[in-house]
Amino acid sequence: MFANIGWLNTYQVQIIPTLGDVFGVFLLRQYMLTIPDSLLDAARIDGANEWQIFTRVVLPVSMPVLTVFGILHFLSIWNSYLWPSIMANDPSVAPIMLILPSLRDPVIGFLPVYGTIMAGCVLATLPIVILFLRFQDKFMSGVVVGSVKE
Repeated sequence: MFANIGWLNTYQVQIIPTLGDVFGVFLLRQYMLTIPDSLLDAARIDGANEWQIFTRVVLPVSMPVLTVFGILHFLSIWNSYLWPSIMANDPSVAPIMLILPSLRDPVIGFLPVYGTIMAGCVLATLPIVILFLRFQDKFMSGVVVGSVKE
């Protein structure tokens, strides 16, 4: 299908099919079911329409779970190997997780260059560590949401 529309060896074949994540729909639905109806009714009484209720009440209340889903989805896409290896044979569009295992010694040709591969692994984990440290408070509050019944 992607070959017919000319998307092989492109960035959009690696990005667009991952946007419809079923786990994200389930996670967000389960969280939004816990938002009390009285909060939404209070916004309706104040004269807010449905769009205003969504943008001014539901989204700010859902920020922890949206952050958790964003981090988990980014991790999933960043570490994906199978989908890019099938769809992106060109090294110029291949992600770093696909390039690292294929690094070979330029002189001998078949031996892996472990020092370069390990340095690449450290560099590949830096965005994930920075992302987690930046949103650590939201991530931790979103992980424990719903774990304690009051």
